[in-house]
Amino acid sequence: MSTIISPPPAERVLRSVTMMAVLAGFSGWFVYDGFLGWPRQNLATSVQALFPIPDPLPAIDSRITAPTADAVRGEFNAAGRFTRGDLLRRLGEPAWSGTVEGTTHAWYFGPGGVLKVAMTGDLVSAVNFQSGGHDESELRWQKILGFGLTPFALFAVFRLMRDLTTRVRLDDAGLKLAGHPAIPYSAMTSLDAARYRKKGIVTLAYDLNGSSRRVRLDEYAIRDFRPIVRIICDRRGFDVPFTPPSPPST
Repeated sequence: MSTIISPPPAERVLRSVTMMAVLAGFSGWFVYDGFLGWPRQNLATSVQALFPIPDPLPAIDSRITAPTADAVRGEFNAAGRFTRGDLLRRLGEPAWSGTVEGTTHAWYFGPGGVLKVAMTGDLVSAVNFQSGGHDESELRWQKILGFGLTPFALFAVFRLMRDLTTRVRLDDAGLKLAGHPAIPYSAMTSLDAARYRKKGIVTLAYDLNGSSRRVRLDEYAIRDFRPIVRIICDRRGFDVPFTPPSPPST
């Protein structure tokens, strides 16, 4: 007989490719939006209130969050005198600043909003945090969803690689499946086709090295399932579980 080396069916490989693409795509999309996409949207919206709009856009400082704003506000409220120097020691230079009618406005842009500090002369007079269109909670959930999908995306990659590399071999020596010892025809004892009609699965029983074992053959995982099963049945006298093909019409 000629040797049969069978990969998975093209449909199975396509499903694996699709699953990997969907999971990896959504995982990357969520992570990107959580770390870059939505913070940049927040920044682009926030600078619309500035005149003129700065070009290039100010940098986003990951330290600028609502808790940071609360801490600065707490220091401001607790101190009898909170100065520009105190602010700069705490946060560094603002991403943008401007003076209107004697009041200096210093803005620090964070991923989820803007910390706005007002100063009269050298003294801080107000500290406020304004959330962006995508607030910090939304950014956090995007990251959670993205990283939560990562293991599933990695599993999909593993499954695709397995499908691309797995081969079932049948030749005169017998059957060889990945992860199983070679099974000579003489070791094959029965073929259970009880699940074939509903699941497309048959179970081959065999005795090898004094041990009784079973291996599953899946029509949806083996491209040349029918030729392989037919040859095994012919060699061992088992009943063929599927209907033989009809003869060509004349």
